[in-house]
Amino acid sequence: LSPVCLGSLRRAASINAEYMGRYLMQVDWPLLVMFTGLFIMISCLVQTGFPEDFFDWMFQECVDDPMSDCPVMFAIVIIAFSNIISNVPLILLIKPFLQGMEPEETARGNWFYISWVCTIAGNFILLGFGSPNFTSA
Repeated sequence: LSPVCLGSLRRAASINAEYMGRYLMQVDWPLLVMFTGLFIMISCLVQTGFPEDFFDWMFQECVDDPMSDCPVMFAIVIIAFSNIISNVPLILLIKPFLQGMEPEETARGNWFYISWVCTIAGNFILLGFGSPNFTSA
C-alpha cells in the first residue's frame, strides 16, 4: 500500500479503531493483486526491448510517423491491443516506440492520436478498459 493510503488508514484507526477492519474488508484485494501483477509483468516486458522491436516491425513502412503515414493500420493495432491488454498497459508498451520520434510535434501528434483511439476503443467496447471489472460484475 502507498504511504498516503497507510497514513489515511492510520488516521482512521486513531479516530475509531473498530471501523478500520470494515474499511480493509471493503478493499477488493484480488483485483489489486491482479493489477499489481499486470504492471510488474508489463514493466519486465518493456525492459526486454521486445515491445519496441515489435512495433518497429509492425510499422516498418511508417516508422517515422505512423499517424500520418498509415493511420488506419495504426488505429487498428491500437484498438486491438487496447481491447486485449487494456489501455494503460498498451501505453506502457508503445511508449519506447514513440519516444524516439523526431520532431517533437510528430511524437505529440502520435500521442494525441493514440489517446483518442484508446478512448474510442475503451468507451465503445466493454472489454476495452478496466472499469468493467468493477461495474459489469
